[in-house]
Amino acid sequence: MKIILFIEISNYKNKMNIENKLCMPLPKVGVYTIYTKKDCIYCTKVKKLLETEKVVVVECDSYLEKDREYFLKTMDSLTGKKEQRTFPFVFKHSLFLGGYDDTVLYEKLSFSDEF
Repeated sequence: MKIILFIEISNYKNKMNIENKLCMPLPKVGVYTIYTKKDCIYCTKVKKLLETEKVVVVECDSYLEKDREYFLKTMDSLTGKKEQRTFPFVFKHSLFLGGYDDTVLYEKLSFSDEF
């Protein structure tokens, strides 16, 4: 039996109307989108975990340097969470999964044959 995980984003409507002044790639349907930072151990781990999947990796260091406050507000809007400040930010089919640990759990549940 395959377990399907449903994730609700409370402000999904706002997510679609984000003014993207940083010209940052937004999460895409059909792939994992991973927002990472340089020298982030968990970012490296999640990229390794998903190396056989379709993945878009967005390196965020330059966005943080340009306008850190705006970047973090954008991520708050994309994730539907306030003050999520740890990397990576992982999305699948444009829905926020969480960080590395959340992605590991999602992958285990997605491929589990046992309930």
